[in-house]
Amino acid sequence: MSGVKDTIVNLRQSEYNRIMNSCRRADNLEAGISNRLKQASSHLRQQMDSQLGQMQQRHNRFESALSNMSGEMRRIEKDNHARLRSLANDFQKGLNTLDKKINQQRREYMHKFAEHDKHLAAHDRMLEQQAQAIREQRHEYLTLIQQQGEQFAQALDEQRRELQGQIQTIQDHIVAKEQHAQGQAQQWLQDTQTLLKVIDESYDHQKFKPGELAKLQNELQIAENNIAQGHYEAAISTTQRTYLHTQELRLELERQTLEWNAYLTAARQNAAEVLAACDTHQTAQFTFDTEEGAEEVAAEVDFWTHGALSKLRQQIAEEQNKLDNPDNLSLEELKQSIAHAEQWRQQSEQLVEQAKEALIASQLRNNIAQSIEAALQNAGWEVVDSTYEGEDFRGALHVKLQHLSNDELVTIITPEEAANKTIRNRLNIQFFDRTRHDEKFRQERLKRIVDKLTEEELDCSQPQCAPGTENQPARDVEHLDFEKVRAKTVTV
Repeated sequence: MSGVKDTIVNLRQSEYNRIMNSCRRADNLEAGISNRLKQASSHLRQQMDSQLGQMQQRHNRFESALSNMSGEMRRIEKDNHARLRSLANDFQKGLNTLDKKINQQRREYMHKFAEHDKHLAAHDRMLEQQAQAIREQRHEYLTLIQQQGEQFAQALDEQRRELQGQIQTIQDHIVAKEQHAQGQAQQWLQDTQTLLKVIDESYDHQKFKPGELAKLQNELQIAENNIAQGHYEAAISTTQRTYLHTQELRLELERQTLEWNAYLTAARQNAAEVLAACDTHQTAQFTFDTEEGAEEVAAEVDFWTHGALSKLRQQIAEEQNKLDNPDNLSLEELKQSIAHAEQWRQQSEQLVEQAKEALIASQLRNNIAQSIEAALQNAGWEVVDSTYEGEDFRGALHVKLQHLSNDELVTIITPEEAANKTIRNRLNIQFFDRTRHDEKFRQERLKRIVDKLTEEELDCSQPQCAPGTENQPARDVEHLDFEKVRAKTVTV
């Protein structure tokens, strides 16, 4: 037996589960997120309005360009454009409908939270069901983008097939107007140039189909050279083919632009939501079930996780800044952003759990200290000082007890990582015996402590002597200086 002993104190698995399950969020997470999203909603709405405005400008620009085309080309393009515009509006309408559904789901969640007793287990299940429903709505939103994109692509494929027949119809009308091949070739060239020009002005073709527009412009240059050299039939053939490819390019650009905008909107909303979640998590209200009833405790999540929440929030803020300046972002990067947001959402929830566990672990260290005091109280010991290292509740708890005979005892309860789901502490006990050097007496005190901790649903390992301290009282008197303990800097 020595004057310095170490033992590992683990909270039993059953007790760990009971405490963690009895500690629940008392604050309305979704309400907090919604309130913070309201503050960001104006910015999000401006961004969405900007996207819709760009789509409207794109369609208006095309309609304006129709006046520069030949008669039959103008009629056919007007019909094609009307169908394309209808497809785009249906695409946007489907997304808006689901967005309203998600918001309605969140309002129902908040309403049910307010109606029920926060401390009932049934209420916890109801909240989880509502939260799961919102998660499913987010997934449905992305699924709808894919489905709308597929439907849009199918409609465009049908329109492409119709273009083949439309080319012949246009040619018949041009022939009726322009008897000479030269006039026909020039009309095809002019109409196709008009279409290419409006595509160049209306779409970010270098993002979605890099080099495609330049390729078609080169084809028209060849047709123009053919006209200059009198090869009118070759020019007509080239411009008809180029017109078909130009229409296909426009349809594909419209599809990809709508899809990219939809994913951008989803990414922005997800980033704003997860950022709001981080801010809501910052101060979490927990309810503990105690013998005296339910007790609410506020926990600064960033404090209890050693700044992990702030680091996560910084990542999300940087992502949000990228999404506010999205011109160079690809569709794949937007999809990755959405995936990252879901990961960050889970991480923020995990950090709340970590904070809850750290809060409970800190309280457990205090409970262990109280148990040690209770174990020795009848033997003439009393606590004369106690403090957390650096006065930081996340760190080790030091407790000094003094005997009537002036002997002293210091216990240091230090948190340690645990492999399994439990709370683990290292208990260091130092016997500063001054009146007598009695191994049996130390053993008796140690047994009192271990027995008391065992009664409190704690498992203690076999106490081990600190190397070099055998058969002697504790010598490191620096541990008796609690002012130094208070001044100590806690490291993560």
